[in-house]
Amino acid sequence: QKVKSGLLRLLWSSDPFKAKWAIVAKAYSVIRDKHIGQVTLESFLALIGPFIGLVSVANYLDTMGLQVVSTEDKHFSLIKANPNVHINPMDLTTNLSVDD
Repeated sequence: QKVKSGLLRLLWSSDPFKAKWAIVAKAYSVIRDKHIGQVTLESFLALIGPFIGLVSVANYLDTMGLQVVSTEDKHFSLIKANPNVHINPMDLTTNLSVDD
């Protein structure tokens, strides 16, 4: 758990999509509260991710130019595998709101 938490902290600190994640988090809270027990986080993200333009789990590290590496003593870290990655500034924003 400690390793996962550390990696997630590193991913979050370098994530340029925080504004979109804020909208997604608020929208999930609203939907979850209105439809108790009917909507899982996984199903919500599968539906909303492409709609709002979030990078898929399968493509995230490549899109961000990151790679998970491990040392001989099983410590994990993230490295910038491709420093020339360019994310289109238009992909960082959305005109959608929580109400959409």
